[in-house]
Amino acid sequence: MVFDGLDSREKTVFFASLFLVAIVFGASILQYLNPPVQVLEAKVFDVYVGDGNTFILTYGEGKLRLIGEYEIELDAIYRITYQSTARNVANVVLSVEKLS
Repeated sequence: MVFDGLDSREKTVFFASLFLVAIVFGASILQYLNPPVQVLEAKVFDVYVGDGNTFILTYGEGKLRLIGEYEIELDAIYRITYQSTARNVANVVLSVEKLS
């Protein structure tokens, strides 16, 4: 067997490293399957709607792609609550609130 040539210290180091890899992998899977809730609160200066997506460009907060088509007004401040597994993409939109 592979472990026959290893002494007890080498086996301990091997299993400890294997345990750490399992923890990192498990945390990554948990983060992917249950992404954190994020909030974007900014003034909108441009909106593109097409192909089932809504692209929002904001002052200071960058851009965001919403899955689905939404009625977003220009020069209005919105609070968008969403979950995302990728940067600048809202996979699950929880709420879109117009603040002003």
